[in-house]
Amino acid sequence: LRVVVLLNLPSKRSVTMKLCVKFLLLLLALEATVLFGTQRVAVVAQDDNDPEATADDSADEGDEESAVDSEDESAGSAAADVPPDEVAAEDEEADDSIKASPNADTALIFPDYSSKELPAGKMIRCLVGLTNTGDMDFIVDSIDASFRYPQDYSYIIQNFTAYPYNTVVQPSTQQSLEYVFFPHEYFSGRPFGLTINLHYQDSNGTLFRDSIFNETINMYEIEEGFDGET
Repeated sequence: LRVVVLLNLPSKRSVTMKLCVKFLLLLLALEATVLFGTQRVAVVAQDDNDPEATADDSADEGDEESAVDSEDESAGSAAADVPPDEVAAEDEEADDSIKASPNADTALIFPDYSSKELPAGKMIRCLVGLTNTGDMDFIVDSIDASFRYPQDYSYIIQNFTAYPYNTVVQPSTQQSLEYVFFPHEYFSGRPFGLTINLHYQDSNGTLFRDSIFNETINMYEIEEGFDGET
């Protein structure tokens, strides 16, 4: 007798179908990978061209430019914050070559006070006289005044307002000019160097400067009286 043993072996057709299915799944996976990768690249490209991103970049550039402008303004402010007294001192040093004219006689008086004692916190009036002893006209440009340290007149404590005059003083004539300045009340009880300068020029345009007052004065406090019955 022959015994026939039937083995459950896969047929060639079944194996072929399984291989086709695996191959199709592999193709689908590859296609999906390529598709998602393309979409990712497209998203990245879209982000690069995003108007909001561009606006943010522009804002950042604007902030950087603003920071640079702020630094420039800070530098300008730092230069503008230099005390005017120091600037005036530098200007005065530059004008040391300007002297008084030998053909001018000057004088100054304080008609309301002693020349050595002046009140703080009150308007002070002084009269300046200029006599032209030369043969050319003098043109008075301005008069200015300043408080200085008594120990060092080159150090300016306060500059007072310079008044322009544009007054012509002809030869062999005399001209009187009034100058007024106001020292603050906190200067009371202290000595100061007071310098008053007369600036003028002749008809040829030659500049002159005469320190018509350059002395140490004492500032005192005004004692205002009052009526106790009111």
